[in-house]
Parts: sequence; C-alpha cells; structure tokens
Amino acid sequence: MDVTGVVYAFAPLNAAAFALRKKMAWSRGRVEHANEAKNDLFAYADEGSTSLALRERELRERYELARLFASSSCSDYRENLYLLDLLDRHAGAHARRAFGGQPRIRALDVGSKDFRYAFGLAHWLRHGTGGPSRDVALTGIELDGHPIYADLHSRKDHADAYAREVDRATVDYLVKDVLEHEEREVDLVFLFFPFVLEYALLRWGLPRRCFLPQRILRHVRTLLRPGGLVVVMNHTEAEHRRQLELLTDAGFDILSTARAESALVDYALDVPERTITIARRR
Repeated sequence: MDVTGVVYAFAPLNAAAFALRKKMAWSRGRVEHANEAKNDLFAYADEGSTSLALRERELRERYELARLFASSSCSDYRENLYLLDLLDRHAGAHARRAFGGQPRIRALDVGSKDFRYAFGLAHWLRHGTGGPSRDVALTGIELDGHPIYADLHSRKDHADAYAREVDRATVDYLVKDVLEHEEREVDLVFLFFPFVLEYALLRWGLPRRCFLPQRILRHVRTLLRPGGLVVVMNHTEAEHRRQLELLTDAGFDILSTARAESALVDYALDVPERTITIARRR
C-alpha cells in the first residue's frame, strides 16, 4: 500500500510534534535494562542456527562481549552482534590501515536513535581497528531524543542507560543537531540509515526543515581529521545510490560498498537491500 500521499499530507504535524517533544524534554529517570537468557538466540534460523551460534561465540570472544551477553535482552544482543558482524567483515581492514597503532580513537555516531548498539560499536572501535586494545571515546548524537516509549521513559533515558552499560570506553549521548556540534579531529563517524530521501525523514516524524543531507555530510567532513573515515548504512538501493552521490560531492572517496547481509538478526530477510559503505575524507 502506497502511503506517500498520506505522509506528505501530515508533514506539517511533524513540525508541531517535534517542537513539543523538544520543549517538554520528557524524562522518567534512570532505566535499568533487564537481562534475558540467550539459550535460543537463533531459533528462527532452523538448520542455520548452529553456524550462527559459532559466529556469535567468535564475536563474543574477539570483542569481549561477556558483560553485554549477561545484561541484555535477546533482541538488543542480536542487534549488537549484527553491527559487529558487518563492521568486522567490511570496515576492519580500512580502519586498521587508517588508524594503525593509535593509542586512542575518537568517534561520533550521528543519528543514534536510542543507542542500543553502543556496546558493540565501542568494542569494535577498541578491538577491531588495529593494533593493541586502545582507549575509545564515542559520542552519540541524536536530533530527536525525547519521544516517549511504552514504558514511559524517553528515548534519551534509554540511550543514557545503553551508554552507561558500555565498559572499557568513554561513551556519551547528546540530544542536539549535529550541525551545531564542533568537536574537531574526530577519527571516525558512523551514519546508520541517514535521511537522504525526504520521504524517509517525514515518515520517521521529523520536520521537512531537518532534511539537509548534503549540508550534514559537508559538516561531518569538517569534524573528521584528514584521512578520517565515515561508515554509512542505507536501507534501500535508491538511498544507496543517492548516498554515494552525496559522499562524493561532499569530499569523500568511496573505499568500499557492499550488501549489509547478516543472519544474526531475525529480520534479516526483511531488509535485503541494506548496504554498508566505507569512505575516507579527502
């Protein structure tokens, strides 16, 4: 069913709702995420569950996920595994060449939503980017941090909890417009599913005035040190094509691009067009 007309018809309401969320800045306070047993993580995969379990153990050991394994829901744990699997296979070699044996790495995650993958992201930065384990400083930035979830906690409440749960890294979460962020000489920027088509932004619930994909990428480039990397994931082939154009126009060289395929999440078959792209600041 095509709901494009409906999405655009209700677009003016996005601005009002966004302004209200921002003004209220609702918070119910501290969140404690409960653990779930991981006995049947890959039951959905039937005969493929054994190979997925082997890959899970490999990632858990390589990236020291014991704490996450013991204090997360199954869906959150799989989401972290999914991201780690993709970064491990597609971004690791580029990062090792770019950062070598640096003792410290600084990264931004732009459009962090509730930051549920913060643990996996920080541990990949620590262990998957070359050299010995290093100090990691990771900042998540989210424009719309105050939607209220079913448990009456805000997106920021949950994001702050996910950030606290990360060990062996400095992790924080900011509700702000990335265009107002001025931290410079960052090594690496993540953009997971940025809005490069206006329809996607409106369907997510943001105002049309927030649709600034080229301006955002150009600003991200100013935050990166020369030779710094950006890792981008896109949902659809149309978004991917537009993303490559935007990256090139903004002053990035495309290092690699591939399908973001991983069966470590139960919805993998529902997102066959996802891609992951690694680019370097010129």
